[in-house]
Amino acid sequence: MTNTDENTDENTDENTDDERFTLSDTVFVGRRADAYEALFDLDLAELDADSLLDCPGGPCSFTAHANERGLDATAVDALYGRPPAAIRDRAEAGVDTLRATFAGDGDASRFCWSFYDSVDAMLRRFTEASERFLDDYRDHWQGDRYRQAELPTLPFDDDTFDLVVSGHLLFVYGETFSYGFHERSLLELCRVSADQVRVAPITEQEHARRYRHLPRLRETVEDAGYTTRIRSGRLPFFDEDPEILVVDC
Repeated sequence: MTNTDENTDENTDENTDDERFTLSDTVFVGRRADAYEALFDLDLAELDADSLLDCPGGPCSFTAHANERGLDATAVDALYGRPPAAIRDRAEAGVDTLRATFAGDGDASRFCWSFYDSVDAMLRRFTEASERFLDDYRDHWQGDRYRQAELPTLPFDDDTFDLVVSGHLLFVYGETFSYGFHERSLLELCRVSADQVRVAPITEQEHARRYRHLPRLRETVEDAGYTTRIRSGRLPFFDEDPEILVVDC
């Protein structure tokens, strides 16, 4: 697994305004709460946190399940604020995009299938997650549970949440978003967290390797007064041995 921190391509430049969470560069799909627990090595039943932020939340059921368990969970996403029917269309399009991608070029062999078993099983679980999310979104999309927002700027005060989780955006799109975007986004996640931030996976999907600028990013975050560490996750997909970036705030 590559761990170099070379600063040799334009992807290390500071991000520009038009780089903010470009929707055409990402896939809007849902993940079930059990996948979130494995991805971030969490147990909602035993979680020592009162308030949670999922950023970006997508059409995932994690926030709905967390609130069911009595936690104060909030999700943010660039697509929130739209009516439920429009969100459903985007979630269905996301699953269709993945189905076509896997069917078209045999890409499935690049990934680990010990958690999802198969492409079809993964897509079914994504659909289940979206349905559960939509049930909750219909009731709360005009309130504070699902907020329209996007990195690298969030509409929350400092130290608003005990735990912040961020999945499948930072690092995964390491070839799409610049180092500057990653730096500003991670520092923003830290700003709104009173206790801890977890980001996973830390692998670039384009090259199936650890995000190449992670050492530099960790140094910057630590210079800002935070502590960083890498811990093991429980959801193999890009890697057999998944990893999580943990920032203690």
